[in-house]
Amino acid sequence: SDGIPYPIFTFAALVPWTLFSNGLMQATNSLVGSSHLIKKVYFPRLIIPVASVLAGVIDFLLAFAVLLVMMAFYGITPTINTLWLPVFLMMTVMGLLLQLIRILWRVHFTSLVYGVPYALLVPLRIPWSNLVNTLATISALARFARSRWRNEPMVWLKTEHAYPNRNALNPYTRKLGDVLTDLQYLSSMQLEQALSQRPEGKRLGEYLVLESVLSWEQLYHALSVMSSYPTARITVEEIEIEVARSLPRRLMVDASLQPVRLQDGFLVIASSEIPCDSLLEKLRRFSSKDPMFVLVTPANLEALRSHADAFVVVPQAA
Repeated sequence: SDGIPYPIFTFAALVPWTLFSNGLMQATNSLVGSSHLIKKVYFPRLIIPVASVLAGVIDFLLAFAVLLVMMAFYGITPTINTLWLPVFLMMTVMGLLLQLIRILWRVHFTSLVYGVPYALLVPLRIPWSNLVNTLATISALARFARSRWRNEPMVWLKTEHAYPNRNALNPYTRKLGDVLTDLQYLSSMQLEQALSQRPEGKRLGEYLVLESVLSWEQLYHALSVMSSYPTARITVEEIEIEVARSLPRRLMVDASLQPVRLQDGFLVIASSEIPCDSLLEKLRRFSSKDPMFVLVTPANLEALRSHADAFVVVPQAA
């Protein structure tokens, strides 16, 4: 007890603990005992637990008066900080009561949607979710401070989930020929004729362009509708040379793509082919930026690639 008389040492701890335990127990019982009233009559629900806690304050004040008499008997003078004790206790009790009310309501509404067994796990999930939110906030503040210190753009960090791929999310799952007829770029008769006459191994879109049935712009508009990737004509002025050379040459040639620039934390990539899932996995090995694909015609891709290859960086004189 560090020199403090033992009766004072124990009774000083017993007084606030009695207020805390009795207040929490009475508030809990008041919610359960008044459940029929809460469901039938609309009024501030907080009144019931607050009233039950305030009833225990009378007992606390009487016990606190006894504690003051005992301190006077042993010659111990209370300080001004003693007056803060009831305030801190009331704040603690009310905080716990609000959390208890939140848990009860959350259990109730969760049981209505997911069932009672799942709802009973709510008290276990709440501390864990609070911990995750706290750590996420600290991490976000650290990333924000680092980006401002280094003058770097903020990048949205996405949690890795097993989401469906783009093809599964795209509601338009018809073949290219059907898309072309839907867009009225060719008739059903022209489609049947092209399918029957195109050489073996020749893709439908390329064959239609070579036969002057379609333009490259119409073909890539249809590919954009089919794949949900945007299509555009990218000029050589939009190329950032350092970005354009950020991927291996062999990968760019084999996959028919060309990095263009950084935009809002994404790596903008021009491609004449619809990207597949395996290509996305390969790109993650060479770049930490998420790719943003734009479908371009083969001629547009070749112009971008030629500009990136021909560009020579001239060092500035010291």
